[in-house]
Amino acid sequence: MRLAVATLCVVLAGCGGLRGLGGPVAEGPFAFAPSSMRIYPLTHAERGEDGRTRIVLRVELKDRWGDSAKGLGVLRVMLFRPTAGATPGLEEQSAVWTIDLTDASENQLRFEPATRTYRLALKDLPAWVDSLPERGGEGPGRRVRLRASFETTGPDGAAAVLRDEYVFEL
Repeated sequence: MRLAVATLCVVLAGCGGLRGLGGPVAEGPFAFAPSSMRIYPLTHAERGEDGRTRIVLRVELKDRWGDSAKGLGVLRVMLFRPTAGATPGLEEQSAVWTIDLTDASENQLRFEPATRTYRLALKDLPAWVDSLPERGGEGPGRRVRLRASFETTGPDGAAAVLRDEYVFEL
């Protein structure tokens, strides 16, 4: 047992520098930059006070160690809906939102510490969303896909694009 502990100490001492899930990381201003993004499962659709549907998008960023992170960048979100027709599984892009999170003050306002996610209300949805029948049974067209990409600076200081998709019912 002592030999195993001694060997482990020698190995760890020889590694030097910070190590994340993806290998060595240079120390510096971007060491804790986001390296992954996920559309968080709290994402949902709701009716606003004006009676129109909006999507409340939750986005989670994580650093190389899997810890929650904040990040400066530009988030692009696309809404896809299934198409009706003979070919099941096809989708059409219905809407796009570009959210500028490069300003630190604006970025902070959109971050929710309790969930460690960015909370973003996607408004001005296409007209077909509000014409959907009320929830109840599973109807055609209720299932939609969100695709998001976040353009930011990665842990190595180079430009990075993080991506995720999320499917849910309106």
